[in-house]
Amino acid sequence: MKILLISSNSSSKGGGEYFIIFLARAFNKYYRKNISAIYSNREYMNDLVKRTKKYCSKTLRINYKQLSQRKLRFLSAFLDLKQVLITLNAIRKLRPNIIIINQQYDEDGIDILLSAILYKLIWFTNSVKIACIMHMPRVENKIYKKPFGIIRYLILFTIYSFLKPNFLLTSNECLNEFRKFYFFNKKNSFLIKSPLPNIKKEISKKYSFEKISRSNLKNKSKQKLKKWIDNNRQIVLLGCQMVPQKNPIFALSSWLNLRESYGSDACLLIIGEGPLKNKIAKQISNLPNKESQDILQINWVPDLSRYILLSDLIIMPSSFEGMNLTLLECICYSKNILVNKFEGTNTMVKFTKLCTQIDLLDEALWAKFMNNKLSKKSQKIKRNLLNKKFISYFSDYECINSIKKAFKV
Repeated sequence: MKILLISSNSSSKGGGEYFIIFLARAFNKYYRKNISAIYSNREYMNDLVKRTKKYCSKTLRINYKQLSQRKLRFLSAFLDLKQVLITLNAIRKLRPNIIIINQQYDEDGIDILLSAILYKLIWFTNSVKIACIMHMPRVENKIYKKPFGIIRYLILFTIYSFLKPNFLLTSNECLNEFRKFYFFNKKNSFLIKSPLPNIKKEISKKYSFEKISRSNLKNKSKQKLKKWIDNNRQIVLLGCQMVPQKNPIFALSSWLNLRESYGSDACLLIIGEGPLKNKIAKQISNLPNKESQDILQINWVPDLSRYILLSDLIIMPSSFEGMNLTLLECICYSKNILVNKFEGTNTMVKFTKLCTQIDLLDEALWAKFMNNKLSKKSQKIKRNLLNKKFISYFSDYECINSIKKAFKV
């Protein structure tokens, strides 16, 4: 069985793209030397390709248009015959039996899907199986809140009803929403278990800081972190893309509320890049020295897990998510977590008592819960521990087994 993974080229830092790396790792354990991948040839995808190559026998780079550069991107992709032919030619060179498209939203990767369908029709007919991994359909939201939402939905409904690939979703909430709106695809949509990020063997805070101190992080940032560690300061971590969906400005305001309302001396570590990064930096620069000196804002890092292991509380106020890989990793390490009630959390939080869901973006409420979690009286766990039950549930074996059931192989 020859398996091909195709990136939709959405972002070099999104969790959906990292998903392919961990999926390639899981497949590699059971189908060694039979995994291949197709990526965009854009420079910003280089690191993702480098990480995926470890598990793939072949990796092709093609001239693929970035999703963010497409207007009405599902229509643009559907009508982009040149792109369809480029991708079709790449698929033909690899000659896979199974094609898995990392599609992200329901409107992404339509051109890739068309290429896969054409490959199946022209070369291998029914012996080829095609699946789209859809992390967040967000169908209802887009129908009612986006321009031409109903027209967009009807076009996609027609495309999927006619083409009928398998759809693989990573949470019950997303699967149920997909089946509700794309009801002709109920029988070919399935729940799969997400692969986990690479779990560290050495998980102590001391070792994590040693790794960070040897990284490419700026010396000024290393010194601030060292000062926090030496003084036993508690660290609150926000690690995400700096975009409205993730609500990073709300997170900053909630931390300020924590400091003001409860007299907390917890520090705030902000990791990520995006359109809101400079706005956040400006807000931090306008804060009194007492607060600004206890905030560290840095760019995205290649190994977020070491910063997770260094932190005392991870906050995730995202408005919506799929199967959030950072949350998966935090639960693996038994970290204290505060999350907004987004898609996919219900499956995960039953494996931990340290994750609290809040169904309201209210700064005072988040500050209250942050204070409760950081309180020394409630801080029973002093060191990082592996959540072995959770890790076994989302193991590579369980992940691949769930996909094999969907493919009936």
